[in-house]
Amino acid sequence: MGKVYYLLCFAAALESKTRWQVVRLAIRQLPGIDAQPNILHALGIMEEYLAGKPKDWENGARYLATDFVEPEKARLKIYLRVLGDMFDETWDYYMLGGRITELDEDKDRFHDLIELTSGSESLMCDVRRSTHVKRKATTMYFSLSADSPWPTPKLNIYPANFAANDESIIRGHK
Repeated sequence: MGKVYYLLCFAAALESKTRWQVVRLAIRQLPGIDAQPNILHALGIMEEYLAGKPKDWENGARYLATDFVEPEKARLKIYLRVLGDMFDETWDYYMLGGRITELDEDKDRFHDLIELTSGSESLMCDVRRSTHVKRKATTMYFSLSADSPWPTPKLNIYPANFAANDESIIRGHK
């Protein structure tokens, strides 16, 4: 299945907007989007959450992605970096401040996964996250689809944490 990723940084720079402003406006301008109330509702939940965060969180938006499938099966994926350093900030983002429910039982497993892929919380805070791949900000994506009024959160694990080199990432090998 083909996929496409739209980089938000270029439009944000050109239009003097945050990356989040670019992605939400792009979705709201899609042809026929008014006929997709679940996608618009899910986007609204995300807008509400980010409206309560500092403005610099809006530049945590990384990509808008979709799959090349029939329109009724399509989903929009919004990739975002968590700008907080502590687990509770990451969990809050994943749950959109409690707006996504019924995932509380996953909190311990989610914590374990963050620890496994990112190292301990104390390590994450000791060094600027941009200086070492294991300390980079956590990235997640929220999937918006026609069949759910809620954004579906997913953790995006950076493959360079586990691969020997770029070639092995491309080939899918360790």
